[in-house]
Amino acid sequence: TDQERLGTTLAEKYRLDRIVGRGGMGVVFAATHLWTGRPVAVKLLLPGLADDAGLVKRFLREARAAAGLRHPNVVDVLDMGSEPDGTVYLVLEMLVGESLDAVIERQGRLTLRELAAWVVPVCDAVGVAHAQGVVHRDLKPENLFVARARRRGVPFTVKVLDFGIAKAVADNATAAKVSRTIGSPLWMAPEQAQLGARLTPATDVWALGLIVFYLLTGKYFWRAP
Repeated sequence: TDQERLGTTLAEKYRLDRIVGRGGMGVVFAATHLWTGRPVAVKLLLPGLADDAGLVKRFLREARAAAGLRHPNVVDVLDMGSEPDGTVYLVLEMLVGESLDAVIERQGRLTLRELAAWVVPVCDAVGVAHAQGVVHRDLKPENLFVARARRRGVPFTVKVLDFGIAKAVADNATAAKVSRTIGSPLWMAPEQAQLGARLTPATDVWALGLIVFYLLTGKYFWRAP
């Protein structure tokens, strides 16, 4: 179980210290790289899912997609692999901060100045992903993380998380077909609800529009009066 893994060592080098989050596909641990002492985040595929070859492929796609996106506003992927017992893992940079969703819940809607400072870098990061043939497909405030920046004079960096369900777009921006409905309903573009539909960068642009509305008003677009 997740609790039983606490304190254990993964891949002979990552000590799992505490649980920091759970998602639809995995659980995230705060961990320590024993060779360097560096704090890292380790995501493990949920028990039972590792037997599903398709789910494993999607999980590992997060590493390949994100690792290829060299951008300061995309979370860094440091390592990935699988263990003899079937455990599939992903190692990410450790971020300290909170999601944009948590920010809105805590302080209310953003000002235009805050919106520009926080969302413009996200749009740039997503644009880089699109240029490399990757559509995120699950952009939402929970996947935009306001992290304490390590550079002097820069108070924070907004990071795009979870490219785990991203799907590489075919050459020349020909979109890949959807094999199953994936995404979060409040932020999904209409085509994401249609099996066999084609997803393009416009799918992410739709989500970004809904996110901007939410950040400026504090309300979900589909529930706003």
